[in-house]
Amino acid sequence: MADFMSRASLAGAVDLSSLRKPEQPAQQNSVSQGAPPAGGNAAVILSLPSLVAQGNETNLRNFIELSSHVPVIIEFYAGWSEQSKVLTPKLIKLVQSLAGRIVLLQVDLDSNVNVAKAFKVGSAPTVLALLRGQPVPLFEGDQPEANIQVVFDRVLEIAAENGIASVVTIEGPAEADLP
Repeated sequence: MADFMSRASLAGAVDLSSLRKPEQPAQQNSVSQGAPPAGGNAAVILSLPSLVAQGNETNLRNFIELSSHVPVIIEFYAGWSEQSKVLTPKLIKLVQSLAGRIVLLQVDLDSNVNVAKAFKVGSAPTVLALLRGQPVPLFEGDQPEANIQVVFDRVLEIAAENGIASVVTIEGPAEADLP
């Protein structure tokens, strides 16, 4: 499992760059950048309403853009899937424990068929990482929390190797959507 997310695996990932929005001036960007944290850490701080968001066709582009700054984990789930019901709380807990180093985007497979097709996802739950707009498959089905932690740690390593090392802080309402 150690090499399944190497730089080479990013090269073969599905290119979703055509879904990106045109560049916007900084003051209109949905992700605000703050000053670097004290203590000499060079990571940029991004402010979002929550570390967990509901994804759809409308806001997907915001998260593709965000994945250039911080890894975005995408969970494709379904309300009818017992495995999804068990996996979701584990993902939320682990993402929150990482203190803004990863964001979780939850996509309802049944309500977002076009998004699922774009990512070539056909079953729930399916989890992937989004790094610089490139999807990296992680796993399907429920997994033990310890295994998910190992996968998330590896995602963070790969992200750091690719210059993706910002930190997200929570500001504003606790709603789970980017505008």
